[in-house]
Amino acid sequence: MKGLISDLKEKGQEDAEYAEALFSGPMISDIGEISMFVIPHLDFEDTACFKTDSWLSTYRNFVLKMAEIAEKKMMVGGIFAVGVKDVRVSIDQKKLRLIPLSVLVCQDLNERSKLRMKEYVGCVRGGLVRENKTSDHDKLRQQLQADLTKWEIEKISEQNSNYQRHVLPIVHANYLLFQKSAR
Repeated sequence: MKGLISDLKEKGQEDAEYAEALFSGPMISDIGEISMFVIPHLDFEDTACFKTDSWLSTYRNFVLKMAEIAEKKMMVGGIFAVGVKDVRVSIDQKKLRLIPLSVLVCQDLNERSKLRMKEYVGCVRGGLVRENKTSDHDKLRQQLQADLTKWEIEKISEQNSNYQRHVLPIVHANYLLFQKSAR
């Protein structure tokens, strides 16, 4: 376990010793009530296109099962947080379908979980957030022209082969926050 680096380890403590101490803490089943249970969003490319949607029901059932476990382990007022990204699925070679996975997971939890929705937070990664400062219009026009040129080239390539046109990236993730109530 060499190579683990952290500023939290004591001076002179070996990385392997630190890792062993860090990972030998109690498991969730060994501690009392917890205040927060987090499932991070799936990490995939922004332009990813999945060939099948068969895994979606498995993922949705996984989130429901984790909500059930969280409900049993969490104290009243505890937060169950789920990060979700929407996905694209290929219907055939030419058509894509956008699946609003965050909305589906939210609907699943509202219908089948005893946890109450607290917040629905939409996030965009850094650099893509709209700023309220004045924009450089010439730079925007140049970027738009470059995008249009690239789009036309992709259209021609698509007609001549099995090439699939690039799609707009999904740059947002949603975080669903549910709270355990005292019922």
